[in-house]
Amino acid sequence: GNAVVLDVWGLVGGVAGFVAALAVVSRRAERAAYSQINGQPGAVGAVLRSGRRGTWTGSEMPVAVNGKTQDAVYRAVGRGGVVLITEGPASRTKRMMEDERRKVARILPNVPITVINVGPDDNAVPLHRVQRALAKTTKTLT
Repeated sequence: GNAVVLDVWGLVGGVAGFVAALAVVSRRAERAAYSQINGQPGAVGAVLRSGRRGTWTGSEMPVAVNGKTQDAVYRAVGRGGVVLITEGPASRTKRMMEDERRKVARILPNVPITVINVGPDDNAVPLHRVQRALAKTTKTLT
């Protein structure tokens, strides 16, 4: 009786440890992949496409692009409202972001609009933390 219980708990512990190890390895592989594409045009789109969290809907195609500098603005929609994610230096993406903010505010006047900047700036969100920044957005819509 007692030996069987210990064997079952040992088996459950082994499986739980294996699943935890897989989760850690998966996170590290994901972070390595993001570091490979960091700084390339379309990197934010790749992050949005591979997003694990099903609460946000976003396209890997940007809603606004500057063809000369390849800076882009992406849009994600979820329970936290609308999130505009800029890719590139904030000084260059500011005008595109403001244009998109106006367009969204005109169509959805009572929905909160959050901006996440991904780029070389000091206050920018690193590429591997975009999903976390989306998840931390306050859930205001029901």
